[in-house]
Amino acid sequence: MVEGKIYHGRGLSAGIGFGPASVLPDFIYEMDEVEIHPDAVEKELERFDQALERTKNSTRELIEHVNNTLFEDLGELFVVQESLLGDPSFTNRVVTHIRENYLCAESAVMRAMKTLEEQFLEKTDGSSLSARAVDFLDAGMRVLGHLEAPVSRPRLPHGGVLVARRIAPSIAVFLEDYEIEGLVVENTSRSSHIAVIAQSLEIPTVGIGKSEFYKDVSVGDMTIVSANQNRVWLNPDEKVLESHKEAQQRFTQFTANIRERTRDISSDSLPLVLRGNIGLMEEIPLLKKYGGEGAGLVRTEFLFLGKSSEMPEETVQAELYHQMGEFLAPHPVNLRTFDFGGDKQTFREPESVGGRGIYRELYNKEVLETQLRAMCRAYQKHDNISVLLPLVGSVAEVKQVLAVMKSFSRRKGWKRPPLGIMFEIPSLFFSLEEILPLVDFISFGTNDLLNYLLGADRFGTPGADAVHYPDPTLFQFIHRVIELVGEKDVSISLCGEIGANPIFTPLFMGLGLDELSMAPMRIPEVKLVAMHCSKEKARDFAEEALSLSVRSEVKEWVRSDLGPYVQNILKERDIPPESREFDYYERREKDEY
Repeated sequence: MVEGKIYHGRGLSAGIGFGPASVLPDFIYEMDEVEIHPDAVEKELERFDQALERTKNSTRELIEHVNNTLFEDLGELFVVQESLLGDPSFTNRVVTHIRENYLCAESAVMRAMKTLEEQFLEKTDGSSLSARAVDFLDAGMRVLGHLEAPVSRPRLPHGGVLVARRIAPSIAVFLEDYEIEGLVVENTSRSSHIAVIAQSLEIPTVGIGKSEFYKDVSVGDMTIVSANQNRVWLNPDEKVLESHKEAQQRFTQFTANIRERTRDISSDSLPLVLRGNIGLMEEIPLLKKYGGEGAGLVRTEFLFLGKSSEMPEETVQAELYHQMGEFLAPHPVNLRTFDFGGDKQTFREPESVGGRGIYRELYNKEVLETQLRAMCRAYQKHDNISVLLPLVGSVAEVKQVLAVMKSFSRRKGWKRPPLGIMFEIPSLFFSLEEILPLVDFISFGTNDLLNYLLGADRFGTPGADAVHYPDPTLFQFIHRVIELVGEKDVSISLCGEIGANPIFTPLFMGLGLDELSMAPMRIPEVKLVAMHCSKEKARDFAEEALSLSVRSEVKEWVRSDLGPYVQNILKERDIPPESREFDYYERREKDEY
């Protein structure tokens, strides 16, 4: 038995949970393929059609159940599966396997499931998006269930900490009924379905990825899920366990207090606007719950992932953007165009090209033009929609996009939506004066900006990032951009992970940012700090930050000055480290600066 070992991961849903571990088995759909006589083909096709229809009906019932018992619109989680069940890439494969390969309905469904899963995993290439393959499996397993196939579908245990490398959305929505205290999953994306469900149910959750943890953990092992510190303990000693029990109580009190103190804070009383970063329709209820003023960043590639292997048509996209504009009105919805490349390989592109962001999209103009038309179409009904371009590297790229938008806007008599750019490539600074007359807003994407500015690998290990004690070069860069923008009618926001850290809220206020956009669950703490930090104090902090030259100085400044000031606002001084929000404090055991 492994004792006292710590496993580092990523907090997906804040909080602390502990209890004996239960290990949820993975999907098991292995069985010998069964061939049929040609005379039985029509019968098997009828069996498949009936099972498919029953699965569609049960999916609609599941959507209604989730909307009624959790959050309205959270049932959107299963719209992806609803689409999959009607997708010809699935149904036609099954029919072909029955008609041409003479497989029974169960075997045909299994073979189609395996093919789709393999293709999807190959396409996403081990990125955070690969976790969405569970939607294929969940939908397929539910069809098999209606065919009464002898397959193993995981069942939830009662209480304790649930360890599940993959967990189907149709199972996860019932976690609350089983009094699960904490959750450990392989997926590490905060926009994943399991992360959204865990946040909705307020179940502390850590994503560990591929780790020794899954080999080390056994049923009954005492496990602590410390999402606030991005880690999981296995069989800790009594002292550690007791400290986390106390921390859990204090953190619960702390979060309840934060919500109570921010409930009546209006946006008009804040010195900057707080919005949410989202990638799923089902995150909208969370955004509203936590008081976000619209979506500062919508990762549109996530909206369609898993629904089809092909690029979504203009009408399909426009309808989804229309819904977002309607649900979040009157607040802004900044729709970022598809950001392919890096850790995101999603649809089959007409032309394969390297690179990322808008550079890559301009090589696939048909894809870009279709999306821009869909966004503009939605804007005609909802003027709170804006277009946001990812990873812009030159003036020419912005001009090309504007030319496309102006062209079909003239032809159709449409109004053109506001246009913004993600400021993630430092060299863009030298073209900024030429770009400013072309755009309506700028958004710092600090995750990538830190990568290109400092060589901080955004795809590295958790210890490789610079969110906790950033290099002061970042502060100086943001300051210079804001100075250059000056009094021009261009708003400036920040939507990287550092914006979700309330420790730095006074600094960003002092630097002169107009907006911060973050994961919805982080909004209340940032809102409280923004409310109670004076403009004079914020300017003082900004001046201090701009005088620093190395990360070690930032670290000392945060610990001795900025950190205690923010902790005092949050009334968090007496809360032990185990209960503090994970982004506030250093999470490594040793200083590495």
